[in-house]
Amino acid sequence: LSTRQLTNLGNLQNAARLADNLRSHGRTASVRHARQVNARDLRSGNVIILGSSHANPWAELFDSNRSNFQFEAAAPGQWAVIRSRQPKAGEPAAYEVQRDDRTGRMVTYAHVLLVENHAHNGRVLLIAGQSTSATELAGEFALRADSTAQVLRRLGLSERSPLPELELILRVSELNQHGDSVELVACRPLPSPRD
Repeated sequence: LSTRQLTNLGNLQNAARLADNLRSHGRTASVRHARQVNARDLRSGNVIILGSSHANPWAELFDSNRSNFQFEAAAPGQWAVIRSRQPKAGEPAAYEVQRDDRTGRMVTYAHVLLVENHAHNGRVLLIAGQSTSATELAGEFALRADSTAQVLRRLGLSERSPLPELELILRVSELNQHGDSVELVACRPLPSPRD
């Protein structure tokens, strides 16, 4: 197995959708399996990494210890939990998958982290969902035209401000493993590395 490039089909589809979205906006994008990437590839330009550091080893390079929200690995057969180190008023201490047994509808969450790359000449967008649908809709949210304005408003910044390094929690509603809505529920700038 160590010589094969296995991946989750849902993650591959998510990566292809993100690449198609970027190309439709005139951006170049390529999709690569984690085994095809080396550390030099991540030193320049902009990169999107799908999956938490528990699922994708490259995410660990950028998973910031400045982040308030931490993806907690799940035991086999269990859902991952996103924990808040310091919940703000009205925020839960943990974002857990919820199922409505009557309708079958699930509520899942995604953690999105935007940080500078290590050479400070590009940005890294990390997207990790508790389900494939959560990752998919979080990626779509991150690339939507209206999302930047929504995030800037939530941070109390003007529409012309550049996005700071930040993290988001997105709530995704899904039915039969198909996401149908995404909502921004938490947004925080990351503290500077010297804080």
